[in-house]
Amino acid sequence: MKEIGIIVNPLANRGQAVVYARTVIKIFNEVLSDKGYDILDLTGQTYEHSQSLGKKAIDRGLVALIVIGGDGMVSMGVNLLVGKNVPLGIVPAGSGNDFVRSLQVPINQPEIVARGLAAGILKKSYYSIDIGEVKSLDKTKSIKNRYFVSILCGGVDAAISNMANISPIPSAAMRYLSASFWQLVNLPHYGYKLTINNQAIDKPLELLAICNTSYYGNGIKICKEADPTDGFFNIMYSSGISAFKAVYIFIKAMLGISVSHKTVTRIKANKLVIESGGTGQTPPIIQADGEAVGQTPLEIKLIPKALDIIVPPKVLTKLNSQCSY
Repeated sequence: MKEIGIIVNPLANRGQAVVYARTVIKIFNEVLSDKGYDILDLTGQTYEHSQSLGKKAIDRGLVALIVIGGDGMVSMGVNLLVGKNVPLGIVPAGSGNDFVRSLQVPINQPEIVARGLAAGILKKSYYSIDIGEVKSLDKTKSIKNRYFVSILCGGVDAAISNMANISPIPSAAMRYLSASFWQLVNLPHYGYKLTINNQAIDKPLELLAICNTSYYGNGIKICKEADPTDGFFNIMYSSGISAFKAVYIFIKAMLGISVSHKTVTRIKANKLVIESGGTGQTPPIIQADGEAVGQTPLEIKLIPKALDIIVPPKVLTKLNSQCSY
């Protein structure tokens, strides 16, 4: 039998992910069981337990891994699968679902998504995307979540995410909005040194986003031109921006308006180094795909076509027609 693994975040969307999982497993059994596929529930008692069960199943020979939850589950799947030649399927059931927004995956429609994934598995309909890899340049510091698919951030955007992650506010949207208001009004200027395309940039920065896809922060389209298949990051940073202008740019981004301002610089590159600079505040913990990664100094490198995402055949045709190549 060919084995398909499923990992669920039972806490995602106040337990709704568990309900979605029942739907997915039911449809997979209906569509795939008589074609030689065995569906395995690899959900553990903790996040780490699920990781361990997933790793063992992948090493044993999974043909696909399906994650059900938010961007944290996507991050788990990515970090389990890079270099393993096993495709990843995603059933969005989180509060942000930022990665899937770039792949035209329906949100809160588990039956449609499950049937699309089943068709994608049968037809081997896989969308090959670039992956970001993070390495610490300080051997005394550890790196969590080494790989990312969406956006790595290290400015006020990271500070907002860090604050939202520890907020006691029940609503994810309100956690993010309240953290955004606080951080933007008290706008920090972080001391950074960036090395991009052999050019050194040493100055205080407010915004720092290394984009492989377009969305972060619960649906904010920070970089509409980001393409996870073009072999480049879209790097955005700002220096010298005021709190008032930061709030203005944030509101524009929330409304889906392209982020542009004379203080915002955009660069395309496939590699960069992030270090703490001589002036400005101490940088926050770097975030990638909404998860803590580590602290500077870091090397960020793009790995082209490093992961296959399962999508319905019709969606694959549409996505490929939009690629830069």
